[in-house]
Amino acid sequence: MRAIVFAVALSLSAAPLAYATDDVAEASRLFTEGLARSEKKDYEGARAKFAEAYTKFPSPNALLNLARAEQLSDHTLEAIGHYRSYIALPENPRVTARDRETARAALDECVAKVGRIDVKAPHGTRVAIDGASAAYTEGEPIPVRVGDHKVELANEQGTRTRALSAPAGLVTVVQWEDPQSVALATPATPTTPTPPTTAPISNDPPPGHGVSTFWGWRSAAGLTGLVLGAAGIGVGIGFAIDRGHQADIALQLAGQIPQGSNACARAPSTTCTDYNNALQARNSDATMSTVFLVSGGVLVAAGAALLIWSGVSPDKKHVAFTPMLGPTLGGQLTASF
Repeated sequence: MRAIVFAVALSLSAAPLAYATDDVAEASRLFTEGLARSEKKDYEGARAKFAEAYTKFPSPNALLNLARAEQLSDHTLEAIGHYRSYIALPENPRVTARDRETARAALDECVAKVGRIDVKAPHGTRVAIDGASAAYTEGEPIPVRVGDHKVELANEQGTRTRALSAPAGLVTVVQWEDPQSVALATPATPTTPTPPTTAPISNDPPPGHGVSTFWGWRSAAGLTGLVLGAAGIGVGIGFAIDRGHQADIALQLAGQIPQGSNACARAPSTTCTDYNNALQARNSDATMSTVFLVSGGVLVAAGAALLIWSGVSPDKKHVAFTPMLGPTLGGQLTASF
């Protein structure tokens, strides 16, 4: 029976580099070794192989298998981060809806085994847990091992320390405000009653604040479109770079074929095979580059339009451009690399 394992996220926030053929081949070899170790239930060894494979070439399947191997080898906190990275990958042929659902189910299993700390503190507060800096996104609980922890909060107002116990599967809230420092209310000194005002009460919103919260989804969708569009353009540029690389390889190989590339039809050779593979890779890269560049451009345009639209209030009286950034920021082996 095949063991359960999955894969670290391929980040599309920057233009990818054209990976050397040797790196891809080495990553594939390491990935295969990881599968073999997983079938022998050597999940610690499989984890190391999948991590090396992903370092050589960031394949989504390597990421999913890495996360699952970490889960099965009790590296639950690392598995949570890698599952989240896999689920956040943009749509592509290597990440199906079923794969994403499988990763979400495994992520829920991991979250149920750890504690989580939700920090309520002023924007920009730095968080350290047990002396180690912790990546913190407002509104997104930080996964931690079950047990006692010391949380340090630091910002321009100073530093505060909180001690807590994190139970499995639950969220523990840590606040910047110290409940013990809240002053008790004291009776007010009696004063002469002020006559009630006769001015009418207005229900109109203050100037510049007439934008309904209903309009907030446009800002979020617009920012998402810009980010995904920029990522798509980056991927397209990467494929374009690799297309030129493959074209150079094909040109070099063509010069090594006696009587030109037409000789391959009469007497195929290893050089001919490499030549044809280079041509196919060049054509594939050209297609993928066009798809990602066009899609990225469309998403950027749509995102910009939504951001502009989000600045118009429902009553058409006020325009307020206020972009909001919120929190963002995966058994059976996946056998393909």
